[in-house]
Amino acid sequence: RLTDPELLAAIYPIAGASDFNANRNFSGVKVFARVGPQDKLRLVRILKDRGEIVAMTGDGVNDAPALVKADIGVALGSGTDVARDNADVVLLHDNFSVLVKAIQEGRVIFANIQKLILYLLSGSFSEIVLILGGLLLTSFNYFAHLPLPLTAAQILWINLITDSFPSFVLTFEPRDPDIMSQPPKSSTAPILNSTMKFLILLISSTTGLMALGIYLFFWLKTDLQLARTMAFAALGLNSLIYVFSVRSLNQSIWKTKLFGNRWLVAGIAGGLLFQLMALYLPPLQRFLQLVSLNWIQWLIIIGESLIVVGLIETVKWFYAKKISAVTSLKQAI
Repeated sequence: RLTDPELLAAIYPIAGASDFNANRNFSGVKVFARVGPQDKLRLVRILKDRGEIVAMTGDGVNDAPALVKADIGVALGSGTDVARDNADVVLLHDNFSVLVKAIQEGRVIFANIQKLILYLLSGSFSEIVLILGGLLLTSFNYFAHLPLPLTAAQILWINLITDSFPSFVLTFEPRDPDIMSQPPKSSTAPILNSTMKFLILLISSTTGLMALGIYLFFWLKTDLQLARTMAFAALGLNSLIYVFSVRSLNQSIWKTKLFGNRWLVAGIAGGLLFQLMALYLPPLQRFLQLVSLNWIQWLIIIGESLIVVGLIETVKWFYAKKISAVTSLKQAI
């Protein structure tokens, strides 16, 4: 028996109502009354026309058309063969809590894939920006004899050694607290949204250009080996620091537990250890053509890395404001 006034006010008779009226009066509706097989199909169609991601559950033969029409058709394991055959997901034990857990786990996996792609592409493109920037400068007479900012061995060290540790453990990042409150994603939506693509462009261009600026300054003021060492250290440390910002694209770095993922902390520590080994162990120094850095040079590199983090956090703040505005608008509709 229904006694909640709010729930009673949200009951809507779908039978006999036109699609236009049904769509107009959907806001706040929790229960649909007198719903037949064709009405279920209408509901799915109307919701999809509104841009909603629709899941339909059913167990009978008459539920099959709506199960097929919905984005995700969910059949009960105890239902008919027709319902199970036309569904995308079958709940073997008729337990809907399993479905919620599966959705949550799927969202976590998808989010971590996004973070990993964002992290790897940002690092790779920053190296491209650095190298191409150095090549373009050689077209000017003043920089006609400018050597490449990094050697092949140095690039491989950053990609295969320094960045591999945090990128591997980034896949074990725990879920964001608000991941289940986020709107569902369309099956046709790209893996990287526009904000993530902008972040890749921002991180790679900023990191690459600042590393190029550091390289040019030390090449003009000191020597080639120190200049390359500064560019090498800047790129390596950048990727080890801004990974904290890409852990969550919806929350500020200050609102997340900075060291909440112990595997990521261990991965960053491992990457930093190998970066320091390359800079201070004589055999690796000779192999990679690097020199040791003093504390002033490290301060320059750390300051440049913090600038990148600040830019990322600014973009994330605007993105969060945009998502909040869109969510509020949908709720108002």
